[in-house]
Amino acid sequence: MQVTPIMSNNFSSNSYVVRDEKLCIIDPGMGIRNYGVNLEEVEIVLLTHKHYDHIANCSLFENAEIFIHEKDLTALRTGEGVLAEDFGYEFKPLKSKQLPEKIDLGSVVLEVVHTPGHTPGSVCFYAEEEKILFTGDLLFAEGIGRTDLPGGNELLLFNSLKKISLLNFETFLPGHGELGSREEAEQVFRIFGMI
Repeated sequence: MQVTPIMSNNFSSNSYVVRDEKLCIIDPGMGIRNYGVNLEEVEIVLLTHKHYDHIANCSLFENAEIFIHEKDLTALRTGEGVLAEDFGYEFKPLKSKQLPEKIDLGSVVLEVVHTPGHTPGSVCFYAEEEKILFTGDLLFAEGIGRTDLPGGNELLLFNSLKKISLLNFETFLPGHGELGSREEAEQVFRIFGMI
């Protein structure tokens, strides 16, 4: 598995191009026009949650299946809670599917870890053998995700942090900001009493 981060320098999320036997994009956010791949070859788009800054470019991947957790799935069909208007955009419904428990990319299987708190359907994607965790808006190199948006829940977010603190990852790839190490994650876990 080869992961290419596309780091955001605005309000959009970071995006990740995951190359394996299948080509996958995680969180195709706003404003990104060059993913460094043939868009028609992307087979899978994985979303960590429903917010517009993480889903805005899904429509670029016409041949891809788009997956999101069942608790955020309705939002992609109705626009409710997507927050497109907060970013100055109009939302257009997306054809999407419920995430399975695992995503098979070929030589790598990503485990879907339900981590509610930022949204009811927030997830992380865990590559156990590679010791990589895609954290969406749960964990950042210098903090944690917001819970003050519709559907946010502080208690659930803390429980989700506790859940991922038990995973064996060396690197985490957040929805915003710089990539993080296990040591940086543990600093955050300590601040919130997780370890």
